[in-house]
Amino acid sequence: MASGTRAPGSGKTAIVSHLRELLPGWIVMDWDELIAPAEGLAGRSIRDNESLWKPYEDLVKSVSDMLAPNPVLLLGVCTPAQLATWHICEWMVLDCDDKERAARLQRRGESNEEIQEAISDAAEYRALGLRSFDGTTLTTLETAEAIASKIHA
Repeated sequence: MASGTRAPGSGKTAIVSHLRELLPGWIVMDWDELIAPAEGLAGRSIRDNESLWKPYEDLVKSVSDMLAPNPVLLLGVCTPAQLATWHICEWMVLDCDDKERAARLQRRGESNEEIQEAISDAAEYRALGLRSFDGTTLTTLETAEAIASKIHA
């Protein structure tokens, strides 16, 4: 399994459909795709209830484990340290500059506090020293193509 991590506003959700087209034979999972049905089961918001974060992580891991041995690309929000027990062969960071991230998050209606938290998260991800893809000036298709080309390499 390969994993791409990102801070909010990097473009992860926007590139999923492109990656699915560009990576036939791969299962492309967005960490957030199971949130709505999981919240329905839990009867409350996962993002707003820290006590649900670990059970949600366990759910995503169970699903990704079931999909093995197929190649899986998981677009998520965790760091290598957070998922140290997962069988992930490569990590990548999807990024954009902070001005673009703030603009994207403002368009989504995020608060200034949430935007500053996302910018802080992005700085932490950059500090990990992982392979990074900067989508600031790329279209969603171009970003997906850059990631797919590295996966095929």
